[in-house]
Amino acid sequence: MINVWVVQNSTLKPLRMGGSFSGPEAALQSAARILRRLGVVEVAVRNLTGWGAQGATSLLVYDHSDLIPFSLVVEGAVITEGSTPLPPTETITSEDDTIVYN
Repeated sequence: MINVWVVQNSTLKPLRMGGSFSGPEAALQSAARILRRLGVVEVAVRNLTGWGAQGATSLLVYDHSDLIPFSLVVEGAVITEGSTPLPPTETITSEDDTIVYN
């Protein structure tokens, strides 16, 4: 199961569990959908290293304009290019047509 957490922007401290999903695609779509329903125009995603109990790489899903005081973490999911994980400094936005949400 892939867990989605609502986290505080400044500290990435978990505020509550957002849900559990069978795969990373469903978890990412759900996280992006939550932000879109709150009025976020441009959803952004980047890899987040060292987060969670295992310290594994996860995805940070957030408001690219930084107007919402929280973000979502998709625990254990990773954005890759081919088989290489993208560096945590590289952000993908919904304008790139790479993030799919309904």
